[in-house]
Amino acid sequence: MMLHLFIVLCGTFFMSQSAQVIMLMGPSCAGKSTLSKHLCEQLKVKHEQWAVIDFDDVSESIDRLRQATDNLLKKDINVIIDTNTYEDGMEKRLENAVKIIKIIVTAPLEVLLERDEKRTHRLKRDEERAFWCKHFVIESFHRSLTWSYDLIINSAELSISQACEVILKHIPS
Repeated sequence: MMLHLFIVLCGTFFMSQSAQVIMLMGPSCAGKSTLSKHLCEQLKVKHEQWAVIDFDDVSESIDRLRQATDNLLKKDINVIIDTNTYEDGMEKRLENAVKIIKIIVTAPLEVLLERDEKRTHRLKRDEERAFWCKHFVIESFHRSLTWSYDLIINSAELSISQACEVILKHIPS
């Protein structure tokens, strides 16, 4: 099974409503799940409604991701998408998309591999699973270097709180 590599944030703003979408895309072990949860809590402090959609929870389907996002937006709930993949133009599949802010959050490959090794021990992965997870970290790291972005955050240099501060400065109020 492939684990994905880069964290990219895409803030999509909608004309028909004030709801926003932030798409966290990135590698396994880069911290996107932790960051998405922390960012959601930070945004809720502003008394706004926010929800996190994990790409894994929609069976890694772009169409299901779009449907889940659009359903929340119709209820005026802002969305943070925690995903591990990116396809050119996938954000255009969301209804009424106006503006996209793409932020890649990454770490050096060595750091990602160290984090993957710790995850392997914590999850007690068997040898074959550990091999494929490591292989995917390497592959997706290189693939993610081709993604377009507006901002890059190095999760090896910033704490989750610091990364949230940087992201919050890029989200229009």
